[in-house]
Amino acid sequence: MEVIKILFFVLGTFFGVENSEFAAEKTTVTHAAEDKTIRIVQEGLFAIMKNEKDSIRIYQEVIAISKGEKHWDSELKNLRAKSLTFFTTPESLLNVEIVFTYKNKEDMSGLSLDIDREGNFSIINIPDWNLKSEDGYKDGNYWNFKSNKDFTFTLEPFKEMPDNYKPYVKKLQLVKQMLH
Repeated sequence: MEVIKILFFVLGTFFGVENSEFAAEKTTVTHAAEDKTIRIVQEGLFAIMKNEKDSIRIYQEVIAISKGEKHWDSELKNLRAKSLTFFTTPESLLNVEIVFTYKNKEDMSGLSLDIDREGNFSIINIPDWNLKSEDGYKDGNYWNFKSNKDFTFTLEPFKEMPDNYKPYVKKLQLVKQMLH
């Protein structure tokens, strides 16, 4: 069984942070077949912060990523034209857009997108991730997507968060140290 190292909804995993402590409420992944581009939009970045030390550590991680002090994970080495853009909602809540281009379908394996027997993309179906798509189809334990077509899927893995975590959920906001 292959270990999933990079989670579409956990920003730190794109930068080799194994125990990243912040994630996105909703993540939209879009594949543009003609351009060979993957666009990942993480909306509503949040963290579980129980004390001030948690808060400081999490914001240090976010600031290091935003300033380019963290390097892309080696799993992404075959992807090209990597970009990362932070943006905010009108309420100053933090979101991020990640864009990659690729040369070969196999380059996508670092993103947990496997290639099935027919040469199409597939991703494991973990029910708690709440993956939704009108462009793919579920077959057994996998969602499948035609690699020569555009497709989009969304993930909302924290939709059913346990009640004991809810008081500690803090939505991340833009801080001036993130501005270059």
